[in-house]
Amino acid sequence: MDVFYLLLDAVKTNLIHEYYQSIADLVDKETESFLLSPYPLPYNPQRMFISKKQQKLCNELFPRHRTVIWVNSKRFSEYKTNVHRLSIEQYDLNSNEIKGVTNRFAIEVSIWSALKKHNIELESPYFSDKELLELVNIESFILKAIMDVYVSLGRSPSAREYEMIQKNNGGPSLSFIKSEYGTFNNAKAKLKLELWKWKGEKYI
Repeated sequence: MDVFYLLLDAVKTNLIHEYYQSIADLVDKETESFLLSPYPLPYNPQRMFISKKQQKLCNELFPRHRTVIWVNSKRFSEYKTNVHRLSIEQYDLNSNEIKGVTNRFAIEVSIWSALKKHNIELESPYFSDKELLELVNIESFILKAIMDVYVSLGRSPSAREYEMIQKNNGGPSLSFIKSEYGTFNNAKAKLKLELWKWKGEKYI
């Protein structure tokens, strides 16, 4: 699910009208609040740069489309500067390698903090560095996704069957698997090998 819409749904359901007039009002108030009293950031803005493939998989699992929110430009610019500074301190980042945080990250932080203040937790690994990095362990994620489809069908899936079922299960796309293993059959062969190693059992 798109990360912004995940945040938006939670805000609309729980906070809009009762605590804030609109999303723009929420962002404006949270940026002002942050400037007065900074709070810990939900995740490291640089966490995925260690691997382009991990970044690609993360983008597949958590698409982030372009959005437009009206903000107080002067305050928001100051807010981004402070978020950038805090991210360097909180995550011990190299300030020479980081140009600044994106508008998208800054907006996500402001909405996430509003939800946090009202004790609303989002059950998504996206907002946990540890959980997300475990999720995007590329090999284990791909093999688990194929195994899930196998269990669903009760037999070894074809590439076409995997692609059809994957759309509902939220696993990696067939094109992503092929970019990693060359062919879908190569990925299934790797899964066979791992299952023999782990369990001594032949599944696929």
